[in-house]
Amino acid sequence: MTAVWGVLAAIGAVAFLLGARSADAPAAWSIYLVNLVFWSSLAVTGPAIAAMMQLTEARWSPSVRRIAVTTVGFLPVSFVLLIVLFVGRDVLYSWVSHPIAVKASWLNTKFFFGRTLVLAAALFVVCFAFAAAILRDTVPPGDVRVRVYRNRLATVLLFLWVVTVSLWGFDLVMSLDPRWYSGLFGGYFYINLSHCRVMAIRMGMTVEAFDAALLGSAEVAPPYKPHPDDVDEASGEESSGDDAQTGESDQG
Repeated sequence: MTAVWGVLAAIGAVAFLLGARSADAPAAWSIYLVNLVFWSSLAVTGPAIAAMMQLTEARWSPSVRRIAVTTVGFLPVSFVLLIVLFVGRDVLYSWVSHPIAVKASWLNTKFFFGRTLVLAAALFVVCFAFAAAILRDTVPPGDVRVRVYRNRLATVLLFLWVVTVSLWGFDLVMSLDPRWYSGLFGGYFYINLSHCRVMAIRMGMTVEAFDAALLGSAEVAPPYKPHPDDVDEASGEESSGDDAQTGESDQG
């Protein structure tokens, strides 16, 4: 199975390289950025959820914590992909070639990628240390030293997680349009991703199953069934019960 995933990854890499060298380079780099940010954020949010459980002393969830921290396996790949993103800076970010004077101190190449890589490295190292502490053999309840050590790691991890993932939202995503800004964008970014990861963990889903359900390609994904109270955003009118029944019959 590992060989199959390796072949698929190689095919994807070749397809990306061909796209990045073609006339559709902006589209190729945009797809790269979306996947990088989404999967990196989910991977780092697993240990963050485990850290929340550690600090709140959630004794009901030792097995859930151990599952949550397993996403650290993607973090080395994520760091390499963040470095590769530097190559596509001119294609993705207009401010690289056309600086905006009032934002030049924040949106400049050295500071932009410097803070991105330094914060990612710090967060990933703490995630691995916390995962190692969690995945060790069961610690006796009375071992205060281990509990304090885990709590300290969890505190540092959550602080770095909030700062780093928020800045991913501000820097990697929001700066695609450097003239638009929102002070809440970073917060929305990491909160929504944490909700995605909690949902997947609580459902006991694998990464592959979560991806399939999220994209709507899984056979178990329930079909959309119109409800009488649904509102058609285009017309602003509520759908009727007859429409709902028609939608259900069509799907049947």
